[in-house]
Amino acid sequence: MSHPLPADDESLLDVLRDALGEARAVPAALVRAGQQLYAVRDLDLELARLAHDSTLGHRAHLRAEEVEGATIRDVTFESSSLVISLQVLPNGAQGQVINVANGRPPDGRPGGPGTVQIRPADGEPVTATIGEHGWFAFDTVPRGRVQLLCRTAGGVNALTAAITI
Repeated sequence: MSHPLPADDESLLDVLRDALGEARAVPAALVRAGQQLYAVRDLDLELARLAHDSTLGHRAHLRAEEVEGATIRDVTFESSSLVISLQVLPNGAQGQVINVANGRPPDGRPGGPGTVQIRPADGEPVTATIGEHGWFAFDTVPRGRVQLLCRTAGGVNALTAAITI
């Protein structure tokens, strides 16, 4: 059922103002998430899917590993060229990037040097250097919804699926 148009210009302008007001009422978190999608403008960017997360799975008793009294969350992402492993610690994170373009481990090569960035949905990203053997570490880790952006010196760039830390 269509609604009749208002008979005068002022009424039409009121209807248009109401419509624009509704369009402006987009939640701020949704706007930020959309902006993040366009923040990385790289046509050669590979998307890395979540391949493993120790907090998920069919064996709930194996959800996280206890090491020296600290719970470690193990997360792995895979793109066509990289495997990105991340261990989230209570106070920081560490991991390794492996270049698998020429074969899966043990034939894969370290993905370093380069950088890896944790990009939170809210807040500023934090960056770590990927060493020659693919290892990286973060002293602090943003909490909430995050993605990792890896850039290797070999020209491979990958953005992970979002996870919640």
